[in-house]
Amino acid sequence: MGNAMRLRGRPRGSGKNDTSYLAHVAARLIGDPSQKPTTAMKRVIRSRAKWDANDSSFLRRWQVKWKADGPSLLCAAQKRVRYPHREASVRSSELLWMQAAKNFENSLWMRAIRDMENSPWLRGTINSPALGWFEEMEREGLKPIRVAGP
Repeated sequence: MGNAMRLRGRPRGSGKNDTSYLAHVAARLIGDPSQKPTTAMKRVIRSRAKWDANDSSFLRRWQVKWKADGPSLLCAAQKRVRYPHREASVRSSELLWMQAAKNFENSLWMRAIRDMENSPWLRGTINSPALGWFEEMEREGLKPIRVAGP
């Protein structure tokens, strides 16, 4: 069989998900390019409360992960800084559509239509026996002749 030697420590991929914390580190580095990654990590650790481990274990774990994923995290942070308006523009366009729909509902045109729907003349016409007669003929399969008005 294989003589593969078992690696020491935890199995690969079973570690904790520190992506959000490393994203904070990347944001600090973008905000202050003179900082080194370890300094930014220490500041993120100090800014948080109630960690489940001591600071040195966090720092070491984050340093290993930063070495592997640091450039991609920095690139993502630069995109967030460079294009912050994209997310806001989606929200603002939705607000513009909502405002346009609200303006249309309150427009004179829609008020006139609502007033006409609620007018006694239209209600009397809709409930007239003549319309019922036309509908009854159509149900029986007869096609009544409708004369267009002036």
